[in-house]
Formats: sequence, C-alpha cells, structure tokens
Amino acid sequence: MTLKIKKFKLLKISIILSLLLISINSTFSINPIINISESINLTYLNSNHTKTLIESIGNLTLKNPSNSDIIYDFTIPLKLDSEIKITKLNPKQNFQKFNINTNKIQSQPITPNENIKIEYKIYGIVNYDIKSNSIDKNLSLLEYYAQDFELISNINTKVQNSQTNNSIKIKISNPTNFNYNLSELKIYQTQNSQTKISGNNLIKTFKNINLKPYKEINLNLKTPTKINTSIYSISQKYQINKIINSKIHSIINTNFQNITFPKSPIKKPINKNNLSLNKEISIQKKIEIINKTTTKITISVTNLGPDNLENLIVIDNLNKNQWEIKNLNSQTEWNINYLTSQTLNLDSIPNIFGINNQKVIKTIIYSNQTSTLQEKEPKLIEKVGMIVAVGLLLIYLLF
Repeated sequence: MTLKIKKFKLLKISIILSLLLISINSTFSINPIINISESINLTYLNSNHTKTLIESIGNLTLKNPSNSDIIYDFTIPLKLDSEIKITKLNPKQNFQKFNINTNKIQSQPITPNENIKIEYKIYGIVNYDIKSNSIDKNLSLLEYYAQDFELISNINTKVQNSQTNNSIKIKISNPTNFNYNLSELKIYQTQNSQTKISGNNLIKTFKNINLKPYKEINLNLKTPTKINTSIYSISQKYQINKIINSKIHSIINTNFQNITFPKSPIKKPINKNNLSLNKEISIQKKIEIINKTTTKITISVTNLGPDNLENLIVIDNLNKNQWEIKNLNSQTEWNINYLTSQTLNLDSIPNIFGINNQKVIKTIIYSNQTSTLQEKEPKLIEKVGMIVAVGLLLIYLLF
C-alpha cells in the first residue's frame, strides 16, 4: 500500500513539474533554429573559371520551439541567376508544408513544437566563379541565393492620438515568447482614408527596435499638422530573430576539357542590393458604432501591386477570427464584416501573412484614429505567484 501511495505521489509530482516547466518556458525567450545541409558539386567549364556547372542537393529543417505560439509565415525570398533552377525533391513523399518556385520558398503556418523539413536541388550554369562567393565564405548555395530567412508571428502596434496637443503615442507590444527585430516602422499621416499612400505622407521612420517576449515599448511623436482631421497609417518590417546553422560538403571538378556546352551570354553576378518587390497591399479596418451594445466591423484588403497574390491569411486580434484569401488579383479588394458586442480593443488592426510585411499599409478608421492591438506583458508578481503556488502544492504532496 505504501509503495502505491509513493508511486501516486511521484506521478502527481511529475505532472506538476511538467506544468511548472511549461509556465517557466512561457516567460523566457526562444529563437528558432534553421539547419541547412548541402552537398555541392562544381564543375569548371573553362580554364579561367568564369563558367561553372553546379549541382547541389540539400535539406532544410526548422522546428518551432514555442509551446504556444504559431509561426504564421516562413518565407525565403530567392534571387537566382538566369540559368539556375531550384526544385523540391520527393514532393509526393513529404514536405507538403512547402511551396517552391523561382522567386521564393514558402511554408504554411508552423504550429507549436512542429518540425518541418524540405529537400531541394539547385542546379544549372553560372558565368562567374561562384565558389569564391559561396563555398569560400562557408555559405550553402541556398544561403547565397536567399535574400533572407523570414519568420513571422504576431506583433501588435497601437497609435494613440493626443487630444490636447499635436502628438501621437505609438505602443508596440510582443505577445509571443519570440525575440523580434523591428527593423523599420513608418508612420504616415493623411487627411482621408486613401489606400495609396505616397512618400509625401511619411512623417517619421523608426529603425532597429529590439522587442523582447511579452514586452512593450512606447514611442512619442510630434505631428506636423493638427490631428483632429488626420488618419494615421503604418508600415512595418519585422521578423523573429533566428539562428542559422549550415553544413556544406563540396566537390570541385576542374576537368573541363571533356565537357562542352553551347555558348550563352555572360551574366554578371547578382547585385543583392538592387532588388525590387512588385507587391503592395493595404489592410483597413472600419469601426461603426451601431448602438451602446453593438458595433459593426468591416475589414478590407486591397491588392495595390501589379501582381496577383495567393494564400493570404488574415487574423483579427479582436476575436481571433481567421480568414484565408486564396486569390487576390491586382487592384482588387476583399472584404468581410461582422457585428460584435465587445467594447474593449475595438481598434485592433488585423495582421496579414503571406506577403512581405514591409509592403503592408495598415489603417484603421475610428474616431479619426489609427491603431492596432496592444497586449500587456504578464506582471512579475503574477509570474512569481504562479511559481510559489506550484511550489507550495509540491511541498504539500511530499509531506
């Protein structure tokens, strides 16, 4: 009997310790780790190494280390040379999470603690010595051709107008346990709800803001004109901090005399600082007070760019509603509306995933204010209280 009681207590203790570890984990930051492994085969096709045949077989793995937060977007923008191709290997066996084309590799949302993997092949001919630009710098070919490795989850921004002076307060909060780098935040001021905003409407740019888990920062800004007739819009470029580990194995073949290929024009190396993205999108939220207990919410998404967009995800932080936009053609609009009885946080701007967040203009129409959701950091006393409570329960069970 005594043995059974001890086993029962040990089971209870293990469950409590597991809950404690989960609660402690939620208060500390975590960085996703991207692992890349490549086997690269280079064959020089002439004596001065200005023409190279390449073939690389690689795999990429990523685990979402969070116990609670979804990575809504994992995108690798690509800039390939004109005679280089990238394909997904074994597409019918695995890797259904990934889409791959000549412009980017993109994953579907990655749930908490989920592992994802893709195997790929990069091959073709380049007209310069790619070895000195990649292998000699310990870069895999995927890293060389990638413009970035973008990981996106939720981030919340709120812009509050001051009614007493020409100023606004910007509150940015991180509701996840990821570390964020907000590399750019632009504030625009207009006198109406126009969706196409020019550089002339830009009043301030903030750069290089680090945002720790569950933290909030406040930015104060003097506005150049009266605020009572102004609409404020924002654009942000942000992503989760991550760690990239790469391992490459290379084989260099200089026996070019036995290989002949038809002539092709010489291509210059990629200028990675001269890129353009032909995608821009506007997301607008309109709040209409029907009566004291009912509010109508209208969310509109407009494709302002020349390219058609696919597989966008819209999440409204007000009620955590989620919609998927399969296709959004150029210069077209998608919208949805609903009624709510909520009175708090009505001014939360929805997040949109599936497109470079720097190209998203967010606007809210509500009492001439523009804002997005703010979520508070758990208070220190709440964290300590939770740990103490679990500790007392543990002592009670033991003694």
